[in-house]
Amino acid sequence: FHSMLDGGSNVLGLVALKAAANPPDMDHPYGHQKIEMIAASAIGLIIGAGSFRFAWTAVAALVHHAPAPQIASQGFVIMGATLVTNIFVATYEAREGRRLKSPFLIADAAHTTTDILVTLAVIGSLIATRAGVAWAAPVATIGVMVVILLVAWRILSENLGVLLDRVAVDADRIRELVVEVPGIAGCHRVRSRGVETAIQIDLHIQVD
Repeated sequence: FHSMLDGGSNVLGLVALKAAANPPDMDHPYGHQKIEMIAASAIGLIIGAGSFRFAWTAVAALVHHAPAPQIASQGFVIMGATLVTNIFVATYEAREGRRLKSPFLIADAAHTTTDILVTLAVIGSLIATRAGVAWAAPVATIGVMVVILLVAWRILSENLGVLLDRVAVDADRIRELVVEVPGIAGCHRVRSRGVETAIQIDLHIQVD
């Protein structure tokens, strides 16, 4: 189920990245880069919503003393293949996200990293279940969900800050550079916003 969410977020990313790459126009003079922030925030919400659903199922299993699931050997093979694939995808996507300064790719890499955590927890719980520990699966699920929720919060806080026009560049540093320009006597009301690849700054300057 978590992998299905990951696939859905990738479809969302393909649409969002294409839309965010459109140049500025009459209706959007500052460009469309914030579409990428919206999509990245959506991934955070998807991760969070999925986590609550998994955690609820795990708590219900503990409360009702659900029997340990019967796991075939193929389950370990599937989990092993999933783990190797997700490690490659998360590493590559995170590296490219940093290189391209893409908030969505970085967020999606974090999402894939949560898949790795889920897979490790599943493998651990499968081993424990085979050993006869009935509560291993739900307890492992709850532990992983806590980690995943922290990842979701980090994604949301970083991208919502941009959408809410959080300061993008230190105002004092801008003032230092501006007053070095010949003819400028002072600088105030420095404001900045935007994403790393498209920052907008406005300020008031004083001249003789």
